[in-house]
Amino acid sequence: IESFTPEEQATFHGFKVDKRRQDWLAGRIAAKWAVERATGLPMTRIEIRVDTVGPTRGRPYAAVRGKDTVLGVLSITHSGWVGAACFSSLPIGLDLELIIPRDESFEQLAFTSEERSAWSHLYGQARDTAVTRAWCMKEAISKWRGCGLTAPFDELLLREDPTVTVEEGKLQDGEMLYCWARIHGPRPHQPRKSSTTDLPSPPRRLESMA
Repeated sequence: IESFTPEEQATFHGFKVDKRRQDWLAGRIAAKWAVERATGLPMTRIEIRVDTVGPTRGRPYAAVRGKDTVLGVLSITHSGWVGAACFSSLPIGLDLELIIPRDESFEQLAFTSEERSAWSHLYGQARDTAVTRAWCMKEAISKWRGCGLTAPFDELLLREDPTVTVEEGKLQDGEMLYCWARIHGPRPHQPRKSSTTDLPSPPRRLESMA
């Protein structure tokens, strides 16, 4: 934390709950590692900023510390005790979710009937994994689109697009198992309502999450 800017340190110390402070710190360290690896700049020269107004409000990006030089955009996520981040010059969305049981009420709120039918025959951990994987993908799409979770859940779908990269996988941390998803490519147009048949089949390979 000593290598962070005064503004970043103030944000860190402003959290009243230890877990929230740890989540923020893990995400920011992962983000700075991602930028350092891509640009060669040391972490001490990298600043993570977030616009507070305008169409990019709430979206993190990387800049050279103390300068107006923008390096690229970021997507930061954390779940459980794991933090992760991705860095790019193009819109990007990354999400990480702990695989846990989720109530049926959550499924009904977050997913269309067509989406829920994909795991209606599953039980136990297989169902928990399918639901978490689908939710993780929606979160990644919302970050990629830059809308957060303000968009209706039934619109957070993907269409086939060769310019967009979709990746997903699992991550093991001790006894805890996570799903992750990453969406990367040009900013999409306002999506139309569609079914899950529009979802591309992402490649099954793991990658570094930082």
